[in-house]
Amino acid sequence: MITKIIFFTNDDEFITEEEALKSSKYTKHIWVNKALKKEEIYREQQLWGGVYYLSPEENLAEVLIALNPKLNWTIKDNKQIINGYTVWDCKFYDNLEQASTYSKIVLDPDENKIANIIYDGLTHQVKGGVKFYKFGNKPIPWGNPDDVFDEDSDILFIFGEDGEVDAVHVSDFLFSNDFTYSASQFFRAAGNFFEQMGLSDDEIYYYTHAEPLVPNFEHNKEVVIISFFDQFNQVVTEKEALDLDRFSKQIRMGNVLKKEEEYKDQQLLGGTYYLYPEENIIEALTSLNSSLQWKIMSNKQMVNGYEVWESRIYTDLEAGPTYSKVVLDRDGNEVAIIDYDRVSHEAESGMKVYNYSHKPIPWSDSEDVFNEDSDIRFLLIKEGRVGDVGTVFVSDFYIFGDDVCYDALKFFSLAGDFFEKLGVSDEELHYYTHFEPLVPHF
Repeated sequence: MITKIIFFTNDDEFITEEEALKSSKYTKHIWVNKALKKEEIYREQQLWGGVYYLSPEENLAEVLIALNPKLNWTIKDNKQIINGYTVWDCKFYDNLEQASTYSKIVLDPDENKIANIIYDGLTHQVKGGVKFYKFGNKPIPWGNPDDVFDEDSDILFIFGEDGEVDAVHVSDFLFSNDFTYSASQFFRAAGNFFEQMGLSDDEIYYYTHAEPLVPNFEHNKEVVIISFFDQFNQVVTEKEALDLDRFSKQIRMGNVLKKEEEYKDQQLLGGTYYLYPEENIIEALTSLNSSLQWKIMSNKQMVNGYEVWESRIYTDLEAGPTYSKVVLDRDGNEVAIIDYDRVSHEAESGMKVYNYSHKPIPWSDSEDVFNEDSDIRFLLIKEGRVGDVGTVFVSDFYIFGDDVCYDALKFFSLAGDFFEKLGVSDEELHYYTHFEPLVPHF
């Protein structure tokens, strides 16, 4: 039996044991063999009660006595998987006495709680409860293509004994300056919000009624969102795109970027496809029109907080002689693109991008800052002039002269203490001017 103990604040933030022992409120999670077994709730360093996950082979009375029956305990048992959702029965005990009500909790496949419905212990009729509609990180229907809701955005529906909505709590100021509404106030203010979010009638009914307990629709149904961009990556309407010589079409499944199609003179040239683990590369290429050139992004990893993708170019189902690794920061900006030989896996060429957008201009006495898209692109080659750098592109031509493209030696002679003034450490500068490491440590 392998036991692991983790401590959390009252807001579910991870803390160390030392920090917990100095806190007035915290929770202690006890894991046994990779399964959460018990949650102990502490107030002023005293055990107040908690939650116990009862296995089928365990005896309830023995467990309650072992837990300290004078405290308040919730016993979760009878775990079931229904329609892909996890359902727990929750019974409440105080001094070995079971409460007159019990509840059922529903978790989605991502372990998010979406329902907690309370039932009468004798009649098993609904006594109240809540359901959560979570829309964190989903695209904002009325915003720009990249605008998404905050990670924790949700709507909490609170039910009365009749199973109908009594009140609604909204995490964001979506419809007014209020968080909490009566049922009539909410539905009047919400308008067609749920339709805009792509919810079906079944989904809307589920969240706004206590029953059914478990959804009968698929979790995270994918909503297809299509956006158009001109050759300068500015958002345009579909009508405007069709009047352009060149444009790109971006296709998202929910908030996940899936495909970027490139068009010239209204003809599809190819584009970029984001391949996920459950997909087959040959099936994906065949569905894309394999005679065109496609960049396949796959094997996504998170390293030091950065996204790392592998990128391969395919034409007629054949991969090119090289592949790339692409590193994106938390805002989706390119930090590095390194090309490798497909056989030797040695770095052949590449680019690293130092972004200094909105940073204060060191030589300005005012509060002037650099432009939004200000960056320096270091083009890397096997036999670089400075480090692995062969050529440097600077987005702002006025910084070092009248050019935007420099030989590496000339660039660094002109740059002087520019990086030092911007607070770039030696470690950071080494990163941008060399193939390795691929992912920043800073």
